[in-house]
This record gives sequence, C-alpha cells and structure tokens, in this order.
Amino acid sequence: MAKPSQAQEPDLDLGDGRDELNLAEFPLSLLSKRPDQDAKVLVFEDQIWDSQSRSMVTRKVTISGSADCGLPNASDEEVLLALIQITKMQGFRNKKVHFSRYQLLQILGWEDNGYYYNRIVSALNTWLGVNVKWHNAWRDYSKKTSWGDKGIVLIQAFELKKRERSDSASYITWADHLFESFQAGNLKGLDFGLYRALRDSVAKRMFRFLDKRFYNREMLSFDLATFAYEKIGMKRTYGLNNVKQKFKSAIEELVAVGFLKPMDEKQRYRKRRAGEWDICFTKVEQDDGQRLLALEIDTLPQMENELVRRGVSRARAKSLAVKYPEMHIREKLEEFDYLMSRAEGDPLRPQNPGGYLAQAIEDNYTPPRGFQSQDELKSAQQEKEAQALQRKEAREAKRKAEAARKVVAEQAFQQKAAQVREYLTGLTERERKAVEKSALAASPFGSSPSPMVRESLIHNHVLELLEGKG
Repeated sequence: MAKPSQAQEPDLDLGDGRDELNLAEFPLSLLSKRPDQDAKVLVFEDQIWDSQSRSMVTRKVTISGSADCGLPNASDEEVLLALIQITKMQGFRNKKVHFSRYQLLQILGWEDNGYYYNRIVSALNTWLGVNVKWHNAWRDYSKKTSWGDKGIVLIQAFELKKRERSDSASYITWADHLFESFQAGNLKGLDFGLYRALRDSVAKRMFRFLDKRFYNREMLSFDLATFAYEKIGMKRTYGLNNVKQKFKSAIEELVAVGFLKPMDEKQRYRKRRAGEWDICFTKVEQDDGQRLLALEIDTLPQMENELVRRGVSRARAKSLAVKYPEMHIREKLEEFDYLMSRAEGDPLRPQNPGGYLAQAIEDNYTPPRGFQSQDELKSAQQEKEAQALQRKEAREAKRKAEAARKVVAEQAFQQKAAQVREYLTGLTERERKAVEKSALAASPFGSSPSPMVRESLIHNHVLELLEGKG
C-alpha cells in the first residue's frame, strides 16, 4: 500500500501546537527512553501559593503503571503529545480521534518502519494502563478555580491498524475528564516542531515546563532541588552537583535553539545557603517568532533542513540547495559549525549566523584559520593510529627478539653446563680436586668464595680446559 500523501493529512503546522496545562506542570513519565519494568509508581510534589484560598498548598501527583507494561518512558510521552497535536488539528471536536499510522509517525518525525510502529504500539499499551492522581494539583484554568483532586486515566481505548486502507483507520479515545479539559480550553501554545527537534530528554522536559511558566514573564527562578526532582523528574539519588552536570547539555541545547539566553554558572545557579541553590532562566525575546528550530524543518529536504537549522531562511535555503552542489554546501556547513563552536564574544564567531552561512556558500569563503574538515581530521586520526600501531609493532618485535635471544642463550648455557658436568663426572676424585684447586687459585675472590661464585669459577675453568685454553 502506498503511503498517504500530505494532501490527505490535516495541515501539519507543528509550530502552532498545543499542550494541556495540567499535563505540562509535572512529569508523567520516566526520563529514560527505555522501559523500566521494575518501576511501577512515580510521585512528584511541590508547594505553591493558592490565590483562591490565600494559603500555601502542597500539590502531589502520583503516576501508577500497569503490572505488565509499567510506567511510561520519554518516548511514550512524545507519542502522547503527538496525539494531542492530531486532536488539535481536528479542532478538539471528538474524544475519539482518528488518524493514520503514517500521519502519527510523520508528526513524531519517526521513520515509517516496523521498529517505530512497535514503539507506538508499546506507548499506547503503556498509556492504556496508566492511572494519574492529582492531589491539590488539578486545576480548571478556564474557571480560575482552586487546586483540586482528580484521578483519571488518560486514554480509554485505542486501535492501531498495521495495514491501513484509509487515512483514518486507527484511533484513540481520550478519557472523559482529560477531553473535557481540552474542550474547556485548559491549553497553551506549544512549538511542537522545536520540541521534537530537541535531542535530550531532559531538554524536552525543561522546554515543556518552562514554556508554560514563561507566560507573561521573561525571567524565572526555582529551588534547584524542587525543579530537578519534582519538575524534571531527575532521580532523587543524584546530588545537586550531579544534577548540575546532567543539566549542562540540556540547557546548552535550549540556548542553541534560541529558547533560553546563555548565562555563566554564577548567573545560572545562585547559592542561598549551604546545600540550597536556586536555578535561574531568562527567555530569549522572539523576533517575529524566529527560532533556529522553531519551524517544522524536519519535513524539508536534507540540505534545506541543515541550512534552516543553522538560521538560514527557508526561501534562501531552498535557493542555495538548488544552485550549489551538495559537496560545496557540506564543506561550508563544516566550516560554519567550527566557527559557531568558538566561545561567545570570539571575534571569529558569526554575529548573524544564518546570513553569514548563506554568504559563505555564495562567495566561497576561505576556510577559517585552524579549521580541519571531517575528512582531514579522519585522515589525521588514521595517520596517528597507524603511527601508534607501528610503534606498538616495533616494541612487540623487539620484545620477541629479546625473548628469542634469551632462549638461545639459555639453551647454550645449559648445553655447556651439561658438558661441564660430563667432564667432571669422568674425573677421579683426585683429578676433580686438582681442577677445583686450579680454578680457585686464579680467583680474585680468595680461596673461600661463596658456593655460587665457587660453582661459577669451576664452570668457567672447565670450559677453558675443554676449549684447549688451559
């Protein structure tokens, strides 16, 4: 069966996605992308000021997995969020949402093959068995009510066709309470294109939560322990220093895509007292909605995709991809990435990345000083490895030669020792004593050397006799 064409699918405007406000507040899954059959329950909690009751409220969320499928993982959460996007495309009209396997895979940015199909099946089976309890943690934002209790499943039923005869053969049915929340408008905008382009699971979790909290704010500050353990879902066995290390790559990715402003460590982490830290974030002010990865760029041809990821406009990326050979563009991409890897403030680092890259391709800029292409780096590494191998082989050859020399020397010594023993055995007692006396007489060690020296002197003296030198 041929894949459905894009014309058969709803408009995939991934930059204009949606997220449910209650689902974005606490983690609902493990951070790992691999299932953990031993983990059955997750618990997260925090404290927040409730303006309705005018008091601090302790909020608690408990996620329970089924006995056979366990808790959802990071990939399962991506599937759930993708299903919300399909529901949004259909206007949140019906809790039973029809879709095609190809459409869901396309939204996720996954390949259409058996492996990813099985991942979707696994995710849906897992969510079918998940129960979530919100204690003082569920809110109807449309009515501005106080925090309340809610215990629900998220998905009531699903059917996923492996061989589809239409573009809507598969479906899921949302749980009543969750779908009612959708229809009540407890939703926020979400750039799902940016979300799915993030590689780090921690970065994805941070993006969802911070994107919600940045509403009408540009700066946010949280207790580091609460943020790490209760909002991102880091293991509580991680100390705060370890948490900072785990956060490093995720924050760098969110800075790189233009979501967060860069900060040095002293700005990012502020110590309140011994063992207590705050973590701070500042949102990048958007310029006409431009983010390096804010578009659904994964649906573009590869070269255009690579250019848009680095800040080139879509129209210019398309023009460059048509006009210039792929090899030439790849060379300039490597040179550009080398420059962008330099520290902030470095005069060689482009101030207008997208414009610089496009101009570098068009004008064939000279490679920057110190730059080595991947081929050159690979060649240098291979040469280095070859030289190291030669040195290793030379050392091994020398070791073997030395070992062989020792074997030959030992064999020669044993042969001569046998000759000495045979010679002494053939002498009478008187003759043997005369030989020993003669050997010791010429010794610089005196007439009473140690037994070992005495044996060596006699050995050498007998060899001289046998060789006709005595």
